[in-house]
Amino acid sequence: MPVPDVLVADDAFLLTINLMKSYAGESTKGSLKTVFDYKLNKACHIVENSLGLSASVFRIFRKPLNVKPSTAEDITLACIYLHYFLSRNSTTKQLHSPPGTPNFLKTLTMVQ
Repeated sequence: MPVPDVLVADDAFLLTINLMKSYAGESTKGSLKTVFDYKLNKACHIVENSLGLSASVFRIFRKPLNVKPSTAEDITLACIYLHYFLSRNSTTKQLHSPPGTPNFLKTLTMVQ
């Protein structure tokens, strides 16, 4: 079943039609609300870790991008493609993704 794209956030953000955040208040253990909150929290952590890993590799993500949204999308996609290329190329793999280093592309695909 097709699902619309949404943003995951914490309680600091206002709830909108394209934003998902956890339920307010306490939920009973094992309830659907508790399960939803757990899975949403897990998705938030995966996204935060992926962004942290990409910022550690690509310095451009260490500060706000002061560009048009379309340019920011192009920069992000270019970094993802570059990361993919560097981690798959036999001569650069050891330098870019040494053994034991998490791969943020694999982490991102776990969210979907």
